[in-house]
Amino acid sequence: MNVEALRHYWYPVALASELADAPLAVTLLDEPLVAFRAGGNVAVLGDLCIHRGSPLSMGRLEGDCVVCAYHAWTYAADGRCVRIPALAEGQPIPRKARVPAYRAEERYGLIWVCLDEPREPLPPFPAYDDPTYERRFAGAYEWSAAATRMIENFMDLAHLPWVHPELLGSQNAATVPPVEVETLDDGLRFAYRMTGPPQGARLQGTSEISLNQRLYFPFTIQQNRYFEGNHVTLFFTCQPITATRTRRFLWLARKGAFDDPIEAVQPVLDTIREQDKAIVERQRPELLPLDLSEEMHLQGTDAAAVAYRRLLARLGVEQSANMTTGARA
Repeated sequence: MNVEALRHYWYPVALASELADAPLAVTLLDEPLVAFRAGGNVAVLGDLCIHRGSPLSMGRLEGDCVVCAYHAWTYAADGRCVRIPALAEGQPIPRKARVPAYRAEERYGLIWVCLDEPREPLPPFPAYDDPTYERRFAGAYEWSAAATRMIENFMDLAHLPWVHPELLGSQNAATVPPVEVETLDDGLRFAYRMTGPPQGARLQGTSEISLNQRLYFPFTIQQNRYFEGNHVTLFFTCQPITATRTRRFLWLARKGAFDDPIEAVQPVLDTIREQDKAIVERQRPELLPLDLSEEMHLQGTDAAAVAYRRLLARLGVEQSANMTTGARA
């Protein structure tokens, strides 16, 4: 993947609850970062002390600063070194004594980071702050797969009867319904109608369902399901750790009349996740081919995937050696 093109977008890197009383090591686009709380805000710095290259995440927090474990160089939230114990009293701290500092926000119970000037705002999730919805965080899980492969899987309709039989599709009705796809400046919008299988009632209802999905470039999707006067929304977003290691985060929110408590949906979501994981981690090539001639595509059936690949190519996210493949589990 072209890391330079991806640096201009927001990604989740941790749960807000993971930021406690110690620095937290995270990785985004192959870049080691350290996250911590400073003055009620979230700070994210490069995770290497400029002095001798020790990870700042091995250190400790002191007030609103992070202290290196090796020589106790102390860094403020803006990346400036504000204390070097080895210096004599009155000796100034060198101006170059600083580490990169990155934009960071806490939203939807997640810590988000953008490594460069943002091209788009942080993806919206309106149901999170709407008191008329009940919501549940459905988990954060790391996969040995590219984020592009995971996003395309989430959009794919043709696999539902075969990977998720009687949960999201029926093998007796495997025809993909017509899909309306709209390409936007910041992503895609696509909509379709389908009938939900009985066993999937907890997630999506048993009658005809109206679905629309909104992809926020590059790795966030909000899926909305409407049935019998009810609304279920899934907010799916990815942290590209390396080119082929990704952590996915999933929120579920719903509004309407439901027979079961929202907690009852979790086993269904867990089953779906593991069924997808078994396939996606074994897809080859590991990086999503953006040259449409490298894989076969069906007109209509693969409309959303084709539009996504074209969008990735247009915005400069292409295969390259800039990002390592990482260790495979």
